[in-house]
Amino acid sequence: MKAYFSAVILLLLCTAASAQTAQMPQTHKIVYLKDGSNVKGTVTVNDSAGYVMVVDNYNESHYYQKNMVAKIDDEALHQRGYSLKSKGYVCNIELGGTDVLAKDNGSNISVFSFDVVNSYLFSPYFSLGMGLGTELSTSGVNTEMLSLYADSRIYFTRSNISPFLNLAFGYNGMFMKYTLYSNYYYYTSDVAKDGDHGLMCNPSLGIRVAVGRAMALTAGIGYKLYYLHNNGQYYAVTNDNTFRPDGSFYIFHSVSIRAGFQF
Repeated sequence: MKAYFSAVILLLLCTAASAQTAQMPQTHKIVYLKDGSNVKGTVTVNDSAGYVMVVDNYNESHYYQKNMVAKIDDEALHQRGYSLKSKGYVCNIELGGTDVLAKDNGSNISVFSFDVVNSYLFSPYFSLGMGLGTELSTSGVNTEMLSLYADSRIYFTRSNISPFLNLAFGYNGMFMKYTLYSNYYYYTSDVAKDGDHGLMCNPSLGIRVAVGRAMALTAGIGYKLYYLHNNGQYYAVTNDNTFRPDGSFYIFHSVSIRAGFQF
């Protein structure tokens, strides 16, 4: 009889120890999901009821049913898993170039661009924010542009390397200077343009590559459209020696390339 009670007590103690071990936090784990994504952090719940809870490196909790989990592994010391934040403020700083396509056999205008985009990441797959950009050119026609726009980015995967779709739409102001020539004698005159303004649309495709826990490199190529309103006559960018009438609207098309970093 004593042997029977001893066996029962030993079984209860083993069961209690096993349950306590199952509830103890398991740090430095990688939870791989069946949808191909993974979460790195501390497994705080892995119970018989069929649930797994993970607290990631940014102290955010994730709940999964066990049938959603492929496996749970120890985090390798040098393994590069997905480490960028999944929610919160992000900033993109990007440099690039824009080639404004000319019309009527004119010359293209190549400009240097600089953009700063402040966004909020609502999930690992979507961000929305505001951008401020400038474009400058001193070759051919002196051109200065300033853009204020809404910026949205859709990331196709939650991984270290993710392609994304970037949609930017907003307001653009363009200022130009031209060199005029006379048929009888040579002279130059810089004609400053004020007030050319209108809409700007810039869809593009890009790629983001994580280089650390809080930083990634970005690059993209896109199409940019300007729909501007002219408040006065000016020498045409098409080099056709004509003046556009007061109050007219005109469209510029361009190809844009940008590269930068996100943090």
